[in-house]
Amino acid sequence: MPITVEQMAGYGLPRLRQMKNETAGALERSPEDPTLLDKQKKIDLAIDIANPKGRGSRLYEAMGEFLNSEEGLGLLIEATELGVPAIQGVDIRLQEIFGQQYNNEGATLSAGHRISNIMNAMGYTQQPVELLPKDEGFVAINGHVYSPE
Repeated sequence: MPITVEQMAGYGLPRLRQMKNETAGALERSPEDPTLLDKQKKIDLAIDIANPKGRGSRLYEAMGEFLNSEEGLGLLIEATELGVPAIQGVDIRLQEIFGQQYNNEGATLSAGHRISNIMNAMGYTQQPVELLPKDEGFVAINGHVYSPE
């Protein structure tokens, strides 16, 4: 009987990541193999179940793609120029894009981590954490303000 995605999720992230790397290597050698493509999809789903908001999950990667896009970077820079936490510039847009997937602390922490890496890479200096306005629909509670170096 084939193993289910839920059973695979129980393997734990280190083993799932190892399986993903092994399958990726096999796919390089046989890119058209339907069994390998199916296995890769199952492993990706298992990683999402085992680690729904963290590094390596599809949500984490998709947030990174948005935050590094022209729109995402523009919103981060705009918030920074206004002197508010960078996440304040993208929070509502992240809600629009990711819906319920973004509506929890784990997802906002992942977004904050990605934002920190992006802002530091662009040469901004991280300042203290500030609260976001409570009644403006933000999921994130707080975030770092950044200033140009």
